[in-house]
Parts: sequence; structure tokens; C-alpha cells
Amino acid sequence: MNLKKIPLWIVDNPLLSAAIILVITVFFALQLPRLEIDASSEGLMVEKDPARLYYEEIKKKFGSDNLTVVVVKAGDVFSKEVLETIQRLSNSLQGTPGVSRVESLTTVNNIKGEGDFLNTDPLVGADIPDDPAKLKKIRSDALGNTIFINNIVSKDGKVAAINAYTETKAGDKAFNPSFTKLVDSLIEKEKRERVEIYQIGTPLTKVTLGEYIQGDMVGLVPLAIAFLFLVLFLTFRTLQGVAIPMVTGLVSIIWVLGEMVLIGYPVNVITAIIPALMVAIGFTEDSHMISEYMHELEQGAEKEEAVRTVAVQTALPVLITTFTTVIGFGSLVTSDITMLIQFGVASALGLTSNWIISAVIVPVMLIYWPKPKIAKAEHLTEEGERATAMTVFMRKVGQWDYRYRWPILIVSVALMVVSCWGWYIMEVNTDFISFFKETTFIRKRVKDAHESLAGVINFYITVETGKDDGRRSATWRSSRSISRD
Repeated sequence: MNLKKIPLWIVDNPLLSAAIILVITVFFALQLPRLEIDASSEGLMVEKDPARLYYEEIKKKFGSDNLTVVVVKAGDVFSKEVLETIQRLSNSLQGTPGVSRVESLTTVNNIKGEGDFLNTDPLVGADIPDDPAKLKKIRSDALGNTIFINNIVSKDGKVAAINAYTETKAGDKAFNPSFTKLVDSLIEKEKRERVEIYQIGTPLTKVTLGEYIQGDMVGLVPLAIAFLFLVLFLTFRTLQGVAIPMVTGLVSIIWVLGEMVLIGYPVNVITAIIPALMVAIGFTEDSHMISEYMHELEQGAEKEEAVRTVAVQTALPVLITTFTTVIGFGSLVTSDITMLIQFGVASALGLTSNWIISAVIVPVMLIYWPKPKIAKAEHLTEEGERATAMTVFMRKVGQWDYRYRWPILIVSVALMVVSCWGWYIMEVNTDFISFFKETTFIRKRVKDAHESLAGVINFYITVETGKDDGRRSATWRSSRSISRD
């Protein structure tokens, strides 16, 4: 296919070309309400790793590992008032749809040996006693049981935990937001002086991370556009040199997000940067085309002639640069990490879309945009061409690069070696909590829970006997030791 035909067809049929882009843009825009945000960590796992498959199998056998911990802090959690608070919260959580079980001071059994008998009575019972002696007995039993220490009560008896495990249906995106909101409402009802109550755990972390991802998308794109505006304004000094790349960038964002919806990809901690990527990388083709257009005008060409020349002459270079960039991002599909695969595919689709959009929108906008005022070309290049001060400056930069090519090459190789060493000593971190700043309430609550209790991180040990009716599993969470049969 003659590469000149398509660009010239766009220039000869600007309205039809723009209409096609508009229709496709509207179609993708209509998909945006269905865009999902995935705040889970499963996408960081290797897709077909046997360990992941085994993990999924264990969850099917023993239930979800989604844990919410309601932390209750007081001078003495074994007072009648605080125990009643724990009991009300525990009962409310037990009656909540999606909660599989609740562990707290008022729900556990105080299993202990008494002579030849095994006592399995509840630690507290249905009615909280008024008698100080009975409350002291409850305190003594709880703090004397190593299973309870740091799991549902701290060693000093000043912090208690209500551990609520939740089971969610596959594809239920509304559970975590609704559940965390419900827990907050229950906590709000129990607020009082000298008693601090808060929740922390998987549902709240996922909801908060999702909100942060949304916030980053809303914040990063304007930041990228502002930076782009500054660069383009300093480079072109014309309104069209600034406006056209912004238009193509925004349209590209709509396309790539719509494409992600259609192929079933969510926005996660990695793919959230794709909109900003469209602005930061996508404008380079526009800048190249606009620069060539300005150059043609500097040489005295008429606007229509300049647009046709640019459309033809930049077609191959822009295609090649786009192709290599797409291949670079697309190579991530060879990864075994789900999120990286999604990022590679979505980025490749987005950059390809940006190329199509630029190839159409840039010539069309140049055709209908009034001819800009071109800075007077008061300088001459070594080839005798008229040029502006900026053009002369950039040519001198290129000449300097060529003159000192060997020192530049040596320094580049040295920096590459240093970078490879940094790559070697790089640490991989998949802890979702560390994605939050230390000043956020999530990090503060997690730190407090780890210092007061055993934390909120789940750690499972599964023991298989290989025999029917054998003890098939014993599970601990972090340093907690509540077993599951």
C-alpha cells in the first residue's frame, strides 16, 4: 500500500475523517461508566504459578482470607462497659451478610482442662457480669490463654480486637465499600470518651486503595497536561502548537479507557498511569508534525501545501516511532504477572490509538486553524535556509552532539553499567500497605495494630495428613494462633 494515499485522503476529506474519529470517540466514551477499579493484590501473582493455584484451592476449602479487625482501645477492656461495646459490635457483625465468622472476647470459648474434664464454656457468656470478681476472673482467663494474647486481646488488657472474616461472591464489586461503610456506622454508634475504636483490614484497604487510584488518575492527568502545556508553549509559542496535542491526548485517554472496558481490563495500581502515559508519550508525534508544519511555513509555503507536505513526509517516521514504542510496551505480555500483562496490552492499544488519532486530528485541525504568525526567520542555516532562532539553536545542539559523540557514548555506557548494578540490588516489594504514604490513616492504623496486637496480615499454614478424616489443616494468622480444622 502506498503510504502517501491515506494521509492525502485525510487531508482531502477532513470533515469525514473528523466525523469518523468523533463517532469512535463517542462509542468509547459510552463505555467509561463500566470501567472497573481493581484494588486487589492478586494481579501481582504469577498467573499459572502452582503456589497460586494451591492458594486458590485452600481458599475454596477453608474460606476467604478477607479479614477486618475492629480495634477497641481503653484503659481496661475487661470493664463491663467496654465488654458490652465489644459484644454489641460482635453481634452486629455476626448478623451481617457476607461475614463468615467473628472472633472476639465475647464470642470465643475458654477451652481449658479442669481435672479430668475439658471446659468449653464461653469466655464471657451472653450476659456481661456486674460482679468485679467475675470480671476479674474473665480477665485472668483471657490473659492466661496464649491463644487469645495478641489475637483478640493485648498482653496488658488495654486493647481488644474483633476479627470479622468475610466471604464475597465472585464479581461482587459493591461488597467491600458497603461493608466498610457499615462497620464505620457501627463504630460511630459506640463512640464514647476514653474508648477509641477503629477498623482496619482487607476490605478497608481495598476501598481506600481504589479511592487513591481514582485520585491519582484525576490528579496525574491534569499535572501531565500542565507540564505538557508549559513545554509546548515554550517550544512553539503558538496556540495551535499547544491545543492540538492536548486534544489528541484527551481523545487518546477516552479511547484507551474504553478499550480496557471492552477487553475486560480494570484500572489497577499499574494501569492507572496509562492516561498520563498517553499525554506524556503521545504528544511526541503531534509535536513532530506541528514542528514540520511550522518549518514549511518558515520556508514560505502556503498553509494547504504545508499541511499536505507534512502529512506525507511524517507518515513513515511517525509510524516507525509508534511501532517501536508499541513493541516495547507490548513486550510485557511475555510476563507471567497479570498486572504487567494488562499494562503491556493496554499501553500498546493506547499508543496505537494515539497514532491513529494524531494522524487524523493533527492535519484536520491544521487545515481549519488560521495560519499562525510565524516568527521572522532572520537567521540562515549552513545550508542557506531561512530559520528562526529556535531552529538554529536546535541545529547547534545536534552539531554539538555529533562533535562529542564519543564522550557522550562513553558516559552513556558508564551510566548504563551503574544502572545495571542498581537493577541487581533492587528490592521487590508487593506489600500493598507500603503503597500508602506513612502519613495516611491506613499506615497509622496498621502500625498501631501491629504494636498493640499481632497485626492484620494473614499468614496461613496448611497441614495435610493424606488420610481420610485426618486433621487436614491448622492455620495461624500472623503471630495469632486461632486454629481452623
